[in-house]
Amino acid sequence: MGALTLSFIRSLVPDGKTHRYSDGNTLLLSLSPRGAKTWVQRIMVSGKRHDIGLGGWPTTGITEARTKALENLRIARQGGDPLATRRAKPENSIITFQIAAEQYHAANRTKWKTEESASRFLSSLAEHVFPRIGSMPIDKIAGPDTIACLLPAWTRTPSVGRRLKQRMSLVFDYCQAHGYTTINPCRGIDAALPARDAKTKHHRALPYSDVPAALRAITDTEEALPIVRACLVFLVLTAVRSAEARGARWLEIDLGEREWRIPADRMKVDREHRIPLADASLDVLHGLRPVGVQGTALVFPSPRGGKCLSDMALLRCLKTTGLAANTTVHGFRSSFRDWAAERSGHTRDVIEMALAHTVGDEVERSYARSDLFDQRRDLMAQWAAYVTPGDE
Repeated sequence: MGALTLSFIRSLVPDGKTHRYSDGNTLLLSLSPRGAKTWVQRIMVSGKRHDIGLGGWPTTGITEARTKALENLRIARQGGDPLATRRAKPENSIITFQIAAEQYHAANRTKWKTEESASRFLSSLAEHVFPRIGSMPIDKIAGPDTIACLLPAWTRTPSVGRRLKQRMSLVFDYCQAHGYTTINPCRGIDAALPARDAKTKHHRALPYSDVPAALRAITDTEEALPIVRACLVFLVLTAVRSAEARGARWLEIDLGEREWRIPADRMKVDREHRIPLADASLDVLHGLRPVGVQGTALVFPSPRGGKCLSDMALLRCLKTTGLAANTTVHGFRSSFRDWAAERSGHTRDVIEMALAHTVGDEVERSYARSDLFDQRRDLMAQWAAYVTPGDE
C-alpha cells in the first residue's frame, strides 16, 4: 500500500473486524473491530517473529511511530533485541504502562500455549488500555484510571472486561515485583464497577437431535472452504475444543491404532488426552492426508500460509449454514454431553473423560489408573453412528 497518510488514517471506519494497514518498514496500523487505531511493528528478532506495540493513534503520530519502528529495526539488524533494549532503562527512568506490559509479555511468552493466545494478551491491551494509560508512568496510575479503561468493555461485554482486568492486574503485579510501583490499582476496585449478571451464561447449543442435520448442512455447504468444513465435522465427531481440533498435527494421530493423542501442552487441563477415532473420524482424516506429509504438519492448515485455522473460520462456516443463531462451535460439546447422558448408557466418568474433564477429587484421581479408553471407544462410535446415520 505504501506510506500511510493522515487523511487515510482519519478515513478508516470500523466494520466489526480487525484490519491491519502497512506503512512499510515492518510498521502496521491496526484498526480494531470498534475503531481503536494502534501502531504495531511486526519484526524478526533472532529468527523469531514478534509484534511490538508502538502506541495508539493519535497519541502516537505517524512520524513518532515511524521513528520508533526504524530504531527497533536498526537494533534487530545489528543482532540486538528491541524489547530488551527498551527494558534496559536507568533505574530512575520512567516506565510507562505500555512498556511494562510489553516487558511482561516478553518475559512470560512461554506460559501461553499458543501464539494466538500470546498475541491476544497484548492486542486486547492495545485496543482497550494503551490509548488511555499506555503512555502514563506506571507509578502514577491510580484506581480511577483503571476504572476508566475497564468501564466501556465491562458494561458492554462483561467477559471481555473481566479478562482485561486480569491482564492489567498481571502487569501491575509484575511492576510491583520489579520495584516500578508500590501498588496494584486493579485491586479493590470491584465496588466501583457495575454489578454483573450472576447467572451463568452457557454457550448456545443445539438439542442433540438436531446435530445430524447440522452436520449434513456443514458438509454440504459450498460457502465454506473444504478444509474448514472438514475441521468442523472432525470437531463434532470427536467432541473436542476448537483449539484442540484446529491445532491437530499428523504426528499426534495413529491411523493404525485408530487414536489421537493430544499432548499436554495443547490441552486446557495440562495433561495428555487420548481420543478413540470412530470410522467417520477416520474417513475425514483419510480424505485429507497428502502423500509424503511431514509429521509436524497441521491436519487442518489454513490456505493462507499453512498456519492454524482461526476460530473465526469455523464460526463463519456456522453462519453460512444458518446454525450460528442456535449454537456456537463449543456448543457441540454440550450437545454431545446431553446425548451421552441420555442415550449412550455409559457412566458419568466415561462421559467426563471423553470431554477431558477432571473426574473426582484429588484422592479419587490418585487411585484411578485407567482412562477408560475401551469404554470411550464404544461411546465415540455410538456418537458417530448417531450424528452420521448411514455413514458409520
